[in-house]
Amino acid sequence: MAKGKHEAVKQRTRPADPKKAVITAVLAILLAAMAVTLIVFAVKWINAGEDELITPPVDPDPPGVPEPPEEPEAPPVVPDEPEEPEEPEEPEDPEEPEEPEEPEEPQYTGPVDPLTGLPVDSDISKNRPYAVMLNNIEKAVPQAGIGEADMIIEALAEGGITRLMGIFGSLDGMETLGSIRSSRPYFVDMALGFDAVYIHAGGSEDAYTRLQSSKIARLDGVNSTMGESKLFYRDSWRQQNMGYAHSLMLKASEVEAFLEENSVRLTHRDGFDAGFKFGEVERSGEKALTVTVRYGTSKGSKATIFKYDADKKVYYVSQYGAAMKDSVTGAQVKVRNLIVVRVKMSVIAGDSAGRMKATLTGSGEGLYFVDGVASKITWERADDSSQFVFKDENGEVLLLSPGVSYISIVPTNAVPTEYE
Repeated sequence: MAKGKHEAVKQRTRPADPKKAVITAVLAILLAAMAVTLIVFAVKWINAGEDELITPPVDPDPPGVPEPPEEPEAPPVVPDEPEEPEEPEEPEDPEEPEEPEEPEEPQYTGPVDPLTGLPVDSDISKNRPYAVMLNNIEKAVPQAGIGEADMIIEALAEGGITRLMGIFGSLDGMETLGSIRSSRPYFVDMALGFDAVYIHAGGSEDAYTRLQSSKIARLDGVNSTMGESKLFYRDSWRQQNMGYAHSLMLKASEVEAFLEENSVRLTHRDGFDAGFKFGEVERSGEKALTVTVRYGTSKGSKATIFKYDADKKVYYVSQYGAAMKDSVTGAQVKVRNLIVVRVKMSVIAGDSAGRMKATLTGSGEGLYFVDGVASKITWERADDSSQFVFKDENGEVLLLSPGVSYISIVPTNAVPTEYE
């Protein structure tokens, strides 16, 4: 046992290996250096705060430690070229919704004026109209009340002068009408075709013969037959400025009451039909925006001019180089339909005033103007008391457009009607 102890002591006191001593010393120095570095780093980190991280300095050449191989530099990062954004596909045009079809306006089925085809509040188809002879010499215009006529008929009277016959379905609301002029037999015949009450101021011998034979209901401002002279008066201004012959006026507002008092029939005879047909249809034909109707055989003869207004769908009437106006309203006369009728007319043999005679029975040719276009028509008239029957190019009864109509009675040998 003692030996063993002695051997152990002997081992502990064995002199140290010098190489190990050097290695130990180096490791101790390195550990000390690392400890100092860590302490310094910790102090700086605490002072700088959590947002600042200081990398502790490392001795690039620690003694006895081989240098680590240098890492190759990373190649510079080249950002990828951004991809061009794809153009958004154009959205397909949404299909436009089909416009709903406008509901058709219900067809009017109520009462209409038999002279114009326009709607009226109540049925007036049995009411007799008034056919009024109106002065149309240049010095006697403008006429009073002409703008209220439902139809206007113009024809030669004498010496190249024309006369008008206004057809009025009613005189309600009118105060005065005129100036009133004398009768001619062919005007009497046309008034009979309307079954109208005829209003005039005297007439030619032939006219009185026809008035008596026809027994037409009439009011005469010159030769009174039942006291009707009280319905007429002389307008002082017209008498002074236009002359006595152009000053006779009608008290329109008193006519109906007077006729009732004298038991004059105010409704049509049984079975009477004015014969006019009305309707709105698409028109076709030659352009006719300006129409010039001449009543004589020369370019200088009396002319009535009609100019079309497309917005209002009417023809405005002019004569003597000025607008044809109503002296009561100051408004220019306008019409929807223009009918030019060519008939045989001639001066009565031996008549010093150049009065005319006309053949209004049988058939003939004419022109129809509406909506700015012209078309050929024909006319027929069975006898002296019949209404005109107008027919289109297909031989059908002419369909007039609703509104006022102007009928020009033109001699067959007159200058042709011009239009453009």
